[in-house]
Amino acid sequence: MRTIKNFLGTNLAFLIILTAIVFAVYGKTINYEFTNHDDSVLITRNINFITELKNIPKLFITSCYYSGDFPYYRPTLTLSFAIESIIFGNNTKVYHLSNIILFILSIYLMYIFLTQLRQNSTILKFICLLIAVHPMFSSTVAWIPARNDTLLIIFICLSFINLINYLNYRKNTNILLFFLFYSLSLFTKETALILIPMYVFFIYIFKIKITKKQIIKLIMVLFPITICYFCLRNIAVSNSNIDILGWQQYGSTILIGTMTYVSKFLIPDHISIIMYDLNIGQKTLILSIILFVFLFVSLKKKLISPRTILFGFVWLVIWLFPTFLLSDYVLVFHRFLISSIGITLIFCEFTNNVIIKYTVSKKYFIVVFVILFGTYSYAAYIQADKYKDSDTYWINAYYDAPNYHATCYFISRIYLKNNDYKKAKEFIYKAIQYSNNSPLYSSDLALIYAYEGNYNNAEKEYLKSIEANINVASSCRNLSGIYLYQNDVQNAYLYAKKAFNLEPYNIDFSIYMAKIYKLSNEYKSAIDIYLNLLKHDKKNAQYYYTIGTLYESLKDYKNAVKYIDEGLKLAPENIALVEKLKFLKEQKHDFI
Repeated sequence: MRTIKNFLGTNLAFLIILTAIVFAVYGKTINYEFTNHDDSVLITRNINFITELKNIPKLFITSCYYSGDFPYYRPTLTLSFAIESIIFGNNTKVYHLSNIILFILSIYLMYIFLTQLRQNSTILKFICLLIAVHPMFSSTVAWIPARNDTLLIIFICLSFINLINYLNYRKNTNILLFFLFYSLSLFTKETALILIPMYVFFIYIFKIKITKKQIIKLIMVLFPITICYFCLRNIAVSNSNIDILGWQQYGSTILIGTMTYVSKFLIPDHISIIMYDLNIGQKTLILSIILFVFLFVSLKKKLISPRTILFGFVWLVIWLFPTFLLSDYVLVFHRFLISSIGITLIFCEFTNNVIIKYTVSKKYFIVVFVILFGTYSYAAYIQADKYKDSDTYWINAYYDAPNYHATCYFISRIYLKNNDYKKAKEFIYKAIQYSNNSPLYSSDLALIYAYEGNYNNAEKEYLKSIEANINVASSCRNLSGIYLYQNDVQNAYLYAKKAFNLEPYNIDFSIYMAKIYKLSNEYKSAIDIYLNLLKHDKKNAQYYYTIGTLYESLKDYKNAVKYIDEGLKLAPENIALVEKLKFLKEQKHDFI
């Protein structure tokens, strides 16, 4: 019995319990689909690019959206998707499983980091379990692109852990690991630049002894990789429009956004997928006042030390700060995961000191934990369902933010998919209106016109989108489709080629370009595209069939039979393949 009790007090036992709880709440997300919110761009549309081993170095000179027009440079995120895609193919189950595992690791490392600050490990375990099932962080697990913040918190915690160990024990191993995890943080998300001032603030606030020699070593480690980061980033992406020095213009967004995050953390009554056009509600204002009163009283009663409040509060705010520096800000809750370390530190020290001072309070804290744990777990389990597929995600997102142009746009796409052109047009007009009549959605309005058969207006909208340098590749591809429908093969070829050159790894564009090549009697070029596609999807019988028919067009019956035969090995009951093989063997025989 004592052996079991001793084991339950170990970090390994905590990791096992944490893992079991997270899988119990979020295990079902393994079977979820893509939401079509960033994941399609980050992974699916460019799967051919990220599954090529030779392209891995290129990830460090490429935007995570594979276009220099975006200021988001996050190669570690893309690398994580690339590794999974190379090993397992484009498998949503693997991406979702990885999200669960990374989330578990992030909570566990949060716990390890805070124990380094001499916090009560038992209390920390209980608080970390609450964070693991907090419905506010459902998106962190269920939404694949939220992995970026999970990876960041893992590397941040590991960098601080190794910094502490290096300053205490002066081992070169620790400084090398510190260098590694700082570098990974930097290449995971731009906000990691905050780490340098936070390292200094951390050492100062906790009065950690540091020698001049250690300072020099740390500078020698941090400076070169930071310079390298800026050089590579400058190659990969365009400059951001954010004016950090003019941060005052974002003041109201910073204040309201921070208060909203904190109030939802304290009382997660309704967790939105997206919050837009932020305003201070009565609940948010009251909870913010209560929190400040709580901190003030706790400080006066010496239940929380000044340095813990200062460090915890600065940590909470500073990691949110960069996310607010956008003119068109939307609030998504996975961004609060890193900031939650600050509030966890404050609550942990408060709980520990209250229990020491008032021993009887221990049982009340246990009761509160049980109630919160049960409530949070159920809420998180339900919340996760909002991310199970694209339609569910965007319908819930529109419910949360009906005046956000992106939600209107995706609702339009749902109606378009169901051939309700009237409703599709209604919502795309809303999207255009809410985006201040921006040409951002011209290509989507054009698509609706095209479905309606209004090709003249569709052509005008696509050309407008191309002229505005927005959605250029997809606009070129769709404009090509309109010309093809009108039997204008020359213009169809021209715009298809432009789309293909802009996004050569986009599977849809590749297949369409092959179609245009075939119509233009450029069979060899079409075959080259399909052979490239086959490298990444070797079990696609349709690809083998198409290659076989292309070789047939070249009267190369030997290769035609070869590829049709390969397709039949994958789909032996496919009638089209069976009949084609029979026909080709006859042709081959006659040809000989």
